[in-house]
Amino acid sequence: MGRFDEKIMLVTGATSGIGRAVAIRAAKEGATVVAVGRNEERGAAVVAAMEEAGGKVPHHLHRGRSGRRGLGGLAADDPRAGRQGTAGG
Repeated sequence: MGRFDEKIMLVTGATSGIGRAVAIRAAKEGATVVAVGRNEERGAAVVAAMEEAGGKVPHHLHRGRSGRRGLGGLAADDPRAGRQGTAGG
């Protein structure tokens, strides 16, 4: 049992650097990861790395600079996100 089992994590900047490392580690420790980044190709690579680490159904949401709609709508993109972890939810 991983320390993040049954948790959903939203990781921004997941296509490089610290964000990538956090996304892979969280997936390895049981989290369902919604990985957000601007580079679609590197997003696919981080998803593959999360799966290779034993991650559960990871996701990459591509958000280009011109198409940003902010983080407010991201949880709505993943129907499994529900309201877990929100105040009063």
